[in-house]
Amino acid sequence: MATITASHKLAGGLANSGQSSFTTDSLTPATGKLYILAVESWLNSGSVNEPTVTGAGLTWVKITGTLSGTNQRITLFRAMGTGSAGALTIDHASQVQILCQWHLAEFSVV
Repeated sequence: MATITASHKLAGGLANSGQSSFTTDSLTPATGKLYILAVESWLNSGSVNEPTVTGAGLTWVKITGTLSGTNQRITLFRAMGTGSAGALTIDHASQVQILCQWHLAEFSVV
């Protein structure tokens, strides 16, 4: 029986950037691997927009998300399939964030 393996692929973030859209380092997705992306978003006040993710030739689907209070959101996304080399874009629909952090893991034998 094959063992599921996980490896860390990307991490990054920006604070006080004045941005609503964030770009990760480049990723070259492997066929047949599952990618899980965690995104943490913060505002000074108000309700954080749910981000969307695009890039690397993959379709990113929200798994779940939660608000902590109203000004912090953590959202998980998944993607799997044949992609292409490229960066990911995390977008908050024109809402400027005071912090956005991301972590991407790759899983095999899933």
